[in-house]
Formats: sequence, structure tokens, C-alpha cells
Amino acid sequence: MDQVRGLQFTARRLATQLDVLIQAIEDAKPPQEIQELCREGHVVLDYAATVLGGDE
Repeated sequence: MDQVRGLQFTARRLATQLDVLIQAIEDAKPPQEIQELCREGHVVLDYAATVLGGDE
């Protein structure tokens, strides 16, 4: 059950990161801000890989 909750959290967090990244691109935010959002997205993906027990 904890794995299911972890996956649900990861999916919600990834969706949020994607929404924020899309909004930043649409608003023509500075490249540094977009790069930071991408880094945060990678952290979420790394977490998902760990939860799923998969390799990158």
C-alpha cells in the first residue's frame, strides 16, 4: 500500500512539475528558471524510478 501511495504522490508531483514548466515556457521565463524546473522534474523522475525499483 505504501508503494501505491508513493506512486500516486509521484504522479501528482510530476503532473504539477509539468504544468509549472509549461507555464514558464509559455510566459517566456528566463532560461535559468526553466532549467531549475527541469532539474526539479528530474528529481521527481529519479524518485519514481526508485519507487518502482527500475533503472534510469
